[in-house]
Amino acid sequence: MKRRPRVFSAKIALACLVLAVVLAVGSVPVLAWRAQVFIHQHGYQTIELFRLDRSPHSPVVLARQDVLGYVRWAHSPPGPPIAQLPPETDVLVDPRPAWAQPRARPWPEGHEALSVGLPFPSALGWYEIPSDSRPLWAPVWKSSPPSRMLHIDRHLYWISLPFVPRWPGLLANTLIFFLIPFAPWTLLRWRRLSRIERLGLCYRCQYQFPREIMTCPECGTSRPSGRKGTP
Repeated sequence: MKRRPRVFSAKIALACLVLAVVLAVGSVPVLAWRAQVFIHQHGYQTIELFRLDRSPHSPVVLARQDVLGYVRWAHSPPGPPIAQLPPETDVLVDPRPAWAQPRARPWPEGHEALSVGLPFPSALGWYEIPSDSRPLWAPVWKSSPPSRMLHIDRHLYWISLPFVPRWPGLLANTLIFFLIPFAPWTLLRWRRLSRIERLGLCYRCQYQFPREIMTCPECGTSRPSGRKGTP
């Protein structure tokens, strides 16, 4: 004897969970790739510059870019100004969050940190080139501390993909991507079953039968006690 269908479906929940994990994890390289291609194609339209005086002889210029859920913090030693960049803004404290600050001491010669994810940052990455005898073009995988980004050579520029998970953001994104398909599906299923019960129809084949009969004569689906239909 068949039973009343459940509003909550474990199979649908599992499918939505798998889809949510794929979207939460797969969106990281997609967003990082798309944002960096946008930056390389359209120039530095979203950049903000900050000038920090770390010491009397070594001021540092910080650059922040934010586009498509992709945030990049970079610093470089002082040099000649670049015409297309906005003027630098002097700040008293380092505006970067802890994850974007250099880990090497003294400060490395080159440093870049990325945070990627929508709607919440879900992956971090950085690379540093130490300020020692090695030139600036030294491979990032020889830097200290080690790189936390995967670099893809695009001939004229690099595409950097962070791979350190930011668990709160990753879990929050997974939950959001899970609820987007699952909540409407559950609500529609609940409304459909409520309508069937109100009209006294069979849950499976929607055949209408008297309330005195507890089993559908067409498909054998049982009607739970206390939920009899109309005559």
